[in-house]
Amino acid sequence: MHRSLYRLLLLLLLCFYTLSTTAQVAETPLEQHIRAVYKLLQERRANHKLQGQDLYDQLKDTANFKLPVGIGGNDNGQPPVIIDSIRFLPDHAEVTAYLVVQLPGTDRELMFAASSIPITRKGGLVGTARLELVNDQPLNLFGDSTAVIIQHGKTFAEFDCNGFKRLGIGAEIQLSPKLVKGNADGTQNLDERVKGYFETQASDLNDIIATVNIEPFQIRGAKGVTFTVQDAVIDLSDYHNSAGMVFPAEYNKLYSTADLPLWRGFCLRNFTVTLPDEIKDNKQKGQRKSFSVRNALIDERGFSGELLARNLIPLESGDMGGWAFSIEEFRLGFVANQFKYGSLAGGINVPITGDTTQFAYTALFHPGVEYVFTIQPSKEVSFEIFQAAHVTLEKSSFLEVAVKNKAFQVAANLTGTLSIGGSVKGDDSTGSAQGSSNNLAIPDIRFEQLVISTQAPFIHSGTFSLSGNTNLPKLGGYTLSVDAIQFVKDGEERGLGFDVHLNLMGGNSAFAADASLAILGKVNNSDGRYHFRYSRIWLSRIAIDVDQGPFALRGSLLFFNENKIYGNGFRGDIDARIRIGKSSGGIRVGVTALFGSVNDSRYWYADALAEFPGAIPILPPVMAKGFGGGLYYGVKQISVKEMQAGTAGYEIGTTRTGVTYKPDPGAGLGIKASMNFVLSNEKVLNGIVGFEMAFNRSGGVSRITFRGQCNVLTAPIPNVLDKIKTKYAKVLEHVDGNVSQTLNDNTDANGQIAVDLLVDADFENGTLYSDFKAYINIAGGVIRGVGPNGLAGEGVMYAGPDGWYLHVGSPSNPIGIELLGLARSHAYFMVGKDLPGSPPPPPNVQDILGGMNLDYMRDLNALAKGNGFAFGAGLDFDTGDMTFLIFYARLAAGIGFDIMLKNYGEGVHCEGGNGPIGINGWYANGQVYAYFQGKIGIKVNLFLIKGRFDIIDLGAAVVLQGKLPNPTWMRGVVGGHFSILGGLVSGDCRFEVTLGKECRIVGNNLFAEAGVQVIADATPHADEGDVNVFNTPQLVFNMPIGKTFNITDGDNKVHSFRARMEYFNLRDGGTNIDATQEWNADNTTVVLNTPEVLPSQKKLRLTARVTFEENVNGSWSPYLINNQPYAEAVDNEFATGVAPDVIVPSNVAYAYPVQQQLNYYKDESHQGYIILKKGQGYLFNAGTDFKQIGRIAIDGAQPLEFDLQYNSGKINFTVPDGIRNDKAYSLSLVNTPVTSNTAIDRNVSKQDTQVASGDAGTVTLQTKKTTGGINSLQEKVMYNYLFRSSRYSTFSEKIDHSPLYSMFTWPIRNAVYEFGYVINNQELFDEQEVDASGNSKVLQFEALLDDNVWYQQYIYPYVYADYGTSPYIYISWRNIADIGAPPVKGIYLRQSPNALQLQQGGQTAYNGLSGFIYNLPHYIERDYVETQSAIANAYIHQWIPVLSDKQAHMISTPFTPAGKGNYRFRIKYVLPGINTVTSVKELTIQNNVDNH
Repeated sequence: MHRSLYRLLLLLLLCFYTLSTTAQVAETPLEQHIRAVYKLLQERRANHKLQGQDLYDQLKDTANFKLPVGIGGNDNGQPPVIIDSIRFLPDHAEVTAYLVVQLPGTDRELMFAASSIPITRKGGLVGTARLELVNDQPLNLFGDSTAVIIQHGKTFAEFDCNGFKRLGIGAEIQLSPKLVKGNADGTQNLDERVKGYFETQASDLNDIIATVNIEPFQIRGAKGVTFTVQDAVIDLSDYHNSAGMVFPAEYNKLYSTADLPLWRGFCLRNFTVTLPDEIKDNKQKGQRKSFSVRNALIDERGFSGELLARNLIPLESGDMGGWAFSIEEFRLGFVANQFKYGSLAGGINVPITGDTTQFAYTALFHPGVEYVFTIQPSKEVSFEIFQAAHVTLEKSSFLEVAVKNKAFQVAANLTGTLSIGGSVKGDDSTGSAQGSSNNLAIPDIRFEQLVISTQAPFIHSGTFSLSGNTNLPKLGGYTLSVDAIQFVKDGEERGLGFDVHLNLMGGNSAFAADASLAILGKVNNSDGRYHFRYSRIWLSRIAIDVDQGPFALRGSLLFFNENKIYGNGFRGDIDARIRIGKSSGGIRVGVTALFGSVNDSRYWYADALAEFPGAIPILPPVMAKGFGGGLYYGVKQISVKEMQAGTAGYEIGTTRTGVTYKPDPGAGLGIKASMNFVLSNEKVLNGIVGFEMAFNRSGGVSRITFRGQCNVLTAPIPNVLDKIKTKYAKVLEHVDGNVSQTLNDNTDANGQIAVDLLVDADFENGTLYSDFKAYINIAGGVIRGVGPNGLAGEGVMYAGPDGWYLHVGSPSNPIGIELLGLARSHAYFMVGKDLPGSPPPPPNVQDILGGMNLDYMRDLNALAKGNGFAFGAGLDFDTGDMTFLIFYARLAAGIGFDIMLKNYGEGVHCEGGNGPIGINGWYANGQVYAYFQGKIGIKVNLFLIKGRFDIIDLGAAVVLQGKLPNPTWMRGVVGGHFSILGGLVSGDCRFEVTLGKECRIVGNNLFAEAGVQVIADATPHADEGDVNVFNTPQLVFNMPIGKTFNITDGDNKVHSFRARMEYFNLRDGGTNIDATQEWNADNTTVVLNTPEVLPSQKKLRLTARVTFEENVNGSWSPYLINNQPYAEAVDNEFATGVAPDVIVPSNVAYAYPVQQQLNYYKDESHQGYIILKKGQGYLFNAGTDFKQIGRIAIDGAQPLEFDLQYNSGKINFTVPDGIRNDKAYSLSLVNTPVTSNTAIDRNVSKQDTQVASGDAGTVTLQTKKTTGGINSLQEKVMYNYLFRSSRYSTFSEKIDHSPLYSMFTWPIRNAVYEFGYVINNQELFDEQEVDASGNSKVLQFEALLDDNVWYQQYIYPYVYADYGTSPYIYISWRNIADIGAPPVKGIYLRQSPNALQLQQGGQTAYNGLSGFIYNLPHYIERDYVETQSAIANAYIHQWIPVLSDKQAHMISTPFTPAGKGNYRFRIKYVLPGINTVTSVKELTIQNNVDNH
């Protein structure tokens, strides 16, 4: 062995050894054994020099030495190789060897070891022996801030029979904590160290300069700026520095000229600086902006470097929170990790001033801390959104910039003056005529602190006022008086609002109309930029109020736009009064009309109220006092629940008749009418009747409702209009077949007798509902109803698909009357569904019996409502407090009963029982009760004594309750109390008898008792509206479908269940929409993927049903409740929104040519296509009026047109000839009218008719007739995008015409090299060819290995020839499917910049270097090492009892680096999404470096 081995190791140790103490590492048992063996060897001093020629025989001759024995060392300056053990096999021997290197000046050592080193019988080593470093050895470098860990597995010494061969060093570096990693959320990871890695070979460890890989890092405190190193070296040389290294000027103060060569650290020769997320360049397509920099340093003081970039971001692509900006110069400097300077300079567009206006700015920039901007506003600009062509900005205007959620938030605070010119006009939506008559001019408006920002609503605070000059505002020639100017908004529109008086007539008799108008515009973000655009003048309100004595008129017109409930439209209200004669009254008429549309669904209503000064005879003796009613279409009443919830926003839909409507796309025409009637004598009888009939859109009757109210012996109704409005508003106010308790709360209770009737037939839901109420209030309350407002009784009848019921009163609201306030009768009768609970006895009974709990039906009442019948009645008597002279008294008594028979279902049973309660769930209960209470006393009012003193106070009650049968339970209680002479004698008693056993309710549903709910959610939700047609219906479960789960019942018995999804459908009416189910990995989520988008503006139903099976004695059977399978179901009806009338870019999966493709090779393929994620077939039903074509257009040239074919979400076409190289094109899919005839009489034809003839001639009459109507057909673009044709016609042509720049061999780690084929590319590859991650969508690479000598001789026979034949030998470190085994796809394209796209108005051509990287050695070496380990592991564990020759060679032979020779590979150009190969190109890399 060479003496250089010992010197090399010593130099290595001295290089890494510093004055600071190295970290101590706990020794492993192997290290402890090596130390003991080494100590024993030193004590024996038994080094023995063995010759390589007869090494086997010398080791076998153990008479001359004892183990351990040292080979070499002592006399040759080398540390000895220690032979610790020898294993002799029939054909060879295997030794275990160690190497211990003492660290000079310390008691620490580096220990190397190897086992099973083969020695042949012929006397020599088998190949090269390798000693591996036993354990990682951490050493401090650059002081205490940087740790270098010499790694076992990567650090080794190799020797053969002739001695030392080479030394390899592999190390991990933990860089100074002054450098940190960046987290995904933008914060810095202060806990995890930035790491570097290097591997090298050395002959002089005082002169090591090695390539190093360093993880991306940030400078502590400088958040958001990330450094990604492409080329760096670690400098450990004491003789010189890395070539091209530049030290900061400040380092001249830290180091002398002689000391600079001793500097140690990292030299970053090439690296990329990635800017914070907020600095956006839209060309990067969501990637952070970066630029390349050369020359920076990292040492124990941290990072030092000056970063400079010019023309970094152009104005057209810079994105400052949606505002355009440019960075013409970027500067950032650090010295020894300290921030030195940072600045930006460029231009910024404040979009309210237009899309191209640019304010120059400079900014101080401290990463992660602040941006301080200074702008120079242009003096003269325009505000198009306000139609202000002349805007003067003052110098006090300024810009504020903040960063939130990784984005700029910018606010411009502007001060100045603006003038609104006379060209501002309204639009058709206001009904304004076009022309100068509608021009608006308001000069010299002063504004201050007008804040324009990147955050909604984009235009914020600001104060506006007229400057006070003599120029008067005008509207269409009429003089305006401006009361107020303010910032306003209407939906998504923003603008300036004005409250004005408009002089309509002029002169002294003029009168002004009040009006509110606004100049409105929109802020849109169609291309990632905010654009402030003028929309219209919005005349939101006009109001007049005229009273000319004989007549009076008050009215208003309200326009609304993009209202969240009512959409767009207008509402008009007018009240008119005409006096007749000298009376103060007259005819009063009120009219309301509403017209609007929501999502292209139109609606309207019109209603009116009229009041007459006297009654009008209709059918004597019946006369009318007033009328109300109207027509409507596309609206329905809002429900009582919506009104009671206090839902705001329905003010627009409130009508004269008191009903509030909201739009409903399913509603058709409706008619309503109401009338207030009286008899000749209004006090005898009067009332109100109402009728309404509603139709659906198909013309069928949707609903018929009749409502009547009649008052007998009642005073005339005052204020007829208000009364009709109040009463008619109650029509239809019930929901889901259940009567609203507020339906008749306002019925007139001042009359003697009043009745109220409602009958409603709902044909759509198949329900009939009626409600009857009677009110009695005779002689001022002598006889009156027992309910609120004298309600004597209410009867409700309902019949529908879900059942029927008849309720005449109820326990909580019985029918009954009260006489003189003394006697009160009450009763109820109910049959059918939805029976409420049975009541307890009156409180009087419970009080007399000492507060005893008599609610015997509490548990059963807590169960759901059931079917059956119930009735009850009672009579109560109470005198109230009575007085006679000095005596007082009160007497009360009552008697009553309640009986109910109810079906509780088979899911309820008693504790300890199995079957259902009662007879198949039918269970009866009843009670009878009676009570008496009395009190007599005396009132005393003497000088010393005042008060009321009871003489006698007594009470008695009896109650009998029962429930039967199965089980039968009865209880009787009798008791009372007495008190005589104020309690001098008192007492109470209670006797109770109970028969049978009372049932304690237990449910049969284990799921309900355990609170288990399997279906967690389903989207879209029920009653959800405006659902996106691209929505994917989803069902989410709380537990996996099909997986067993357990529930423990009340008896601690464990039941095993599993859920099974019976169906999951999306229905349009009665038809299932085609869809496929897609499940997630753990079966807790399933979605329905529809090949086409959801139908537009349709009510759809999402239905699903999950049932359960129980494992009973090893067999799965359905879990039943009430003899029915227990199930959870979803039935969500929802409404879809409007389907877009264009192809949405986000719905495009693949296209060719590709959107924004920079390099379209026109002769690669003439096949064009657009593949949609979800089909939009409705766009391709053009009808007879249109034809669908495609166009490829270029400015100044005739478009190229082609036909389209649509099939199952794919649009196919043939790209036409005529595309030229190196040109930017637009591709459009167009609906174009079949006929180009636009004449207005194109449907008019002439017809000649002979009307007379004779010898003298004939008379012909020429007439014209029309055929059908005329439609104004306009061309419609469905989809449009840009692409650029390459300067080359094919990909192969591009490669052929790109000269070779270089071929290289580059070490990436010990014995592993990457090969490169670099071309001087006159047209860099675009995003389709190489994206930001280095992947390609259109290029496929494949290495050609058939004639590769290195692969065929050293790799294939040992790694891949028999791969897959043994279960113990496999590759696990990578996914084989990605690049194959062998890794023939381990080739990629390297280029900077990458991910290039065509930007509108942007750069269209880039040139530079592009490299094809042949990275197979990286993958093959890793595969080789893992296969070696797998073979050795299998052999040690005797999974492979005998090694084959190839396996034996494999474990004894290190990886052979790729050597000299040709390395061929193939490039295929494929069409994206369909993988059709259109061309193939083969390249060869010549490696001239001998890496062996």
